[in-house]
Amino acid sequence: MESALNITSLQDLRFASQSITTLVFPVIVETVLFVIFTAIAVVALYTLIEKGLRTSRTNQALLAVLLTTYMMSGTAWAGHLRLVWVDANLAFSTSITAAVDEGLMPLDLALYYANADFLLIHVCTSVVNLLLGDGLVLWRAYTIWGRPRWLLYLSYALIFILLCLHVLNATVFVAIELPTAPENILYLANIDKHGGAVVCGVSMGWTALCNVLGTSLIGYKAWAHRRDLKQMLNGGSRKSYAGRILALLVESGLIYSALWVLNIPASCPGSGLDSDGFTYYWPLIMAQISGMYPALMLVVVAMQKTRFEEHLSAGDAVKRRAPVERQSLSMHFASNHHASSDVLSSASPDHPVFSMKETFEDTPYAHVTV
Repeated sequence: MESALNITSLQDLRFASQSITTLVFPVIVETVLFVIFTAIAVVALYTLIEKGLRTSRTNQALLAVLLTTYMMSGTAWAGHLRLVWVDANLAFSTSITAAVDEGLMPLDLALYYANADFLLIHVCTSVVNLLLGDGLVLWRAYTIWGRPRWLLYLSYALIFILLCLHVLNATVFVAIELPTAPENILYLANIDKHGGAVVCGVSMGWTALCNVLGTSLIGYKAWAHRRDLKQMLNGGSRKSYAGRILALLVESGLIYSALWVLNIPASCPGSGLDSDGFTYYWPLIMAQISGMYPALMLVVVAMQKTRFEEHLSAGDAVKRRAPVERQSLSMHFASNHHASSDVLSSASPDHPVFSMKETFEDTPYAHVTV
């Protein structure tokens, strides 16, 4: 009898250690990402302060988004640390061990119920970051397209549907995770065998759709900008600062959208596509990436702008040392009258010169910093 109890205790101890281990390593990865996010947030905050906060409502809004996403990611990270600590205490506590030994509930179910509150915190913080991140992606597209009314209404509709889907997803999550959920919510969660996975998949899929749509709209403007620039330069391949910024937004948007597509099976329990490693790691990673992405874009775009201004300063210094006669010609992009370039052409009989200097501050791209 004692040997049987010892074997049972050893099995419970082994299962408890495995359960804690599956949480510890993902939290370590999340901790590294949160440290990186902290460094990026500090640089982004410095960038916003340097650009000016008192006179720019856009920068004030970006500051609010930055602080909110950082607070949400920090809350999720702290909750996951607390979750590991609670699991470690519960797995070896006397009350849980007695309940398991008496057959009242298995150890994994006891830990599952104990973690429900912390998992709910993870869902709520992730929803806030999702709404802000998707809103910024659509806002970028809206600004770059010249603020058309149809895109504004479309963005409002997409965000409203996204909010409703994630509220429904959180409600179903409560029904699945908490044993004290009301019967009507439990009925909603048990519409079919994979009811929770269906609701979760639709909400996460809608998030990916918003990112893909916003990135596609920006990608079209990047293509149109490059086409018009080639026409103005008679087939040349000179890259403009606006073109580099648009390309950067498109490339980062594609990567971010791909990550959200991968997040769909990992976040949907019972989908049949999730695995233990994927399910434990990916939601925790995306909790940080979804908050980090806007701040990262702010920093990278600011760095690109600094490099461009340094390049212009170096070019102006060379021109001052070798003055030539110049004629100024102003051109506008056919696809966007806000984005303009001052084309400076200079020529001498022996040394023809052609250079282009963009006035970027008055374009919609100048305000698209995340």
